[in-house]
Amino acid sequence: MNLLYWINRVKMHPLLSFLFCITFLFPKGASAYKSVIHHFDLRIEINSATDIDIYEEAYITYYSFARLEDDLVVTHIDKFNELKFFQAEIINSAGEVIKTIRERDLVENSLSWEGNIVDDKILSLPLSSSAMPVSIRYEMKIRQSASLFLPAFRPVKFTDQLVEKASFTVQAPLDFALSFKTQKLNEPHI
Repeated sequence: MNLLYWINRVKMHPLLSFLFCITFLFPKGASAYKSVIHHFDLRIEINSATDIDIYEEAYITYYSFARLEDDLVVTHIDKFNELKFFQAEIINSAGEVIKTIRERDLVENSLSWEGNIVDDKILSLPLSSSAMPVSIRYEMKIRQSASLFLPAFRPVKFTDQLVEKASFTVQAPLDFALSFKTQKLNEPHI
């Protein structure tokens, strides 16, 4: 996650930019986190320039009702992206699966851009729990066609999340020209 990119993109006031950086650079105690991402795996299989499979798996524990509500969005679907598989399990604090969610259970909402409704859709996961902590384990597959726009590897969405393990894998044919940029962050909490 490039902090300067987000600061410049949001066009923050310099004082807010400073506070934003301080929030990211100094980790909180474990009890201050509202969710813990135990593992997050993003795997991209490039079959050709117009055929890409994206696999995402995660296991997350939530300690806050607010964070549970914030994590409702599963994926963005448009004419280039199609959800091929989705399965999730909601797990209580005793480790018992209390609910299984399939693709048909996802909530589909139209996406609007500057007041105009577009063909794109947002798929959301109806998460709820009567007690905390609660965990969710999910896996999904997205088929992407006619576009080489790869998803960002961003396991952390909020500053009050802790990531224990995350992996990012790209598989491509040997003759496929592929290049990417990397950035190393020394902060273990990001």
